[in-house]
Amino acid sequence: MKNPLRGRTGVLVVISTLGLSLLAGYQFFFKTKDSYANFDSPKMMVVVMDGIPLRRDNGQPLDVMIGEAAQVKCQRVSPPKDVAKARFHFDFGDGTPVEDHPDCDVKHTFVGEAGKIVTVDMAYFVDKADGTSVEVDRYRSEMHLVPQGQFFRLRGFGTPSNEPIQSLTVPHLVIPYVDSALELDRELEKKDGYAIAFFVQRDGEDVAYLRVAPPKEGGQAVRAITSPLKYYRDFGHFRGLAGIPEEPIEIGQPEDDRVLFQIYAGLFKKPDIDTLLTKCCGGAANQGVLSNAGLHLDEIRALTVDGRLTEPLRVVRTSRVSDPAKVAGPAPLKP
Repeated sequence: MKNPLRGRTGVLVVISTLGLSLLAGYQFFFKTKDSYANFDSPKMMVVVMDGIPLRRDNGQPLDVMIGEAAQVKCQRVSPPKDVAKARFHFDFGDGTPVEDHPDCDVKHTFVGEAGKIVTVDMAYFVDKADGTSVEVDRYRSEMHLVPQGQFFRLRGFGTPSNEPIQSLTVPHLVIPYVDSALELDRELEKKDGYAIAFFVQRDGEDVAYLRVAPPKEGGQAVRAITSPLKYYRDFGHFRGLAGIPEEPIEIGQPEDDRVLFQIYAGLFKKPDIDTLLTKCCGGAANQGVLSNAGLHLDEIRALTVDGRLTEPLRVVRTSRVSDPAKVAGPAPLKP
């Protein structure tokens, strides 16, 4: 078989291939040079407030604690040092004096009235050697001022597939979300550990029910549905800790519709979860049919860490579920 790359035909093929390659390279260079120039230009790439990345003009305020030093950090592209200097202009929106800094890693203590929304305005300037100044980037993000001090609260719910539920009308099975700002005994935390347990109270009743289920391995031993505390941010010197259980909790019976419930979350040392199980359900060693006796809020609170039982989150149960597959779970328990 004749080799097509031999002779004059082969030379033409090689020359054509090289020409096409050079043309493609030429076009690629000029199409992408603006992108490369933009990549190298001074900008703020990521801005973080107390460990939470901020989005520009997102309209979702971030909680910041009054009277606690909030840490702002950023990743940025700097101008060439021999040509210009970076300058960052901070207006924290709370009435404190506007600040200029040579870096975008700063601390700020917010002041103002709890519940107020303020807009933090961060501008990045490049000061050139000829005395001119150019604004090259800007971040504006809203902050929600919260009172100084520890808190432990039930924030809302998601579906068993972890899709947020936007209202307080909920199905039979939900995933509760807890967030907090706490000072915990680190040695006690290492020794015993902490866990969040969940309780449901039917409107009009004076007792609440610990959410329990069979063990994941099967069988009928009673097990509390709990969540560990996980660090996710800072609130000044307080640690921001969140809790989301790996499995859903039940609210009422599957057939309940337009029924009011109060939902609570409590913070416990892990050994005290066993005490709860003994009080309500015959203990973790119970091998009989699942039972669940109601507990008064005072006896629940007495077992919590420093009385950490959330304010009740009042919800309306609905029996109408668009996707039954999303609410598959353990057998229903009272209430």
